[in-house]
Amino acid sequence: MNWEAVGAVGEMLGAAIVIVSLIVLALELRQANQIARFTASRQLMRRFDEINTVLLKDRSLRELLSKTDELNDDEEERLHVFADFLVNVWISIHEASINRLIKPDVFQAMMKDVEISLVRWPQIRRAIELRLSRYPETRGYYQVFDTVFSSKSEASNA
Repeated sequence: MNWEAVGAVGEMLGAAIVIVSLIVLALELRQANQIARFTASRQLMRRFDEINTVLLKDRSLRELLSKTDELNDDEEERLHVFADFLVNVWISIHEASINRLIKPDVFQAMMKDVEISLVRWPQIRRAIELRLSRYPETRGYYQVFDTVFSSKSEASNA
């Protein structure tokens, strides 16, 4: 028996096992990434569902968001708490996008929802603008705001 031949066969088998192991590991890693992306998307959708549930159940909040005249102190407080709720969801969207946990088309759809919310509810828009003026270092989290707010400025300047 030629021990060199046996050693060569053993080395080839070892290399094949390593290659198969790497392929299996790559497939498992790919599946884990897909699960993480799905989970992140689902969690963000749940956050949007929470917002919608609050709005469905609270008529006075819907009225507050649409109100065009001045707010009393209680209404101001409710507005800012709800704005913080929205901002936390929007930060989560931004973070998920940066970390590639959501697909770009999902991110764009969620950002469109943010834009619609800011246009639809003037009071929220005002509360967000106030928040951004108080915490300018957080502006980077809200890339959609620049577009929406700049289109408002352009419309008022026209």
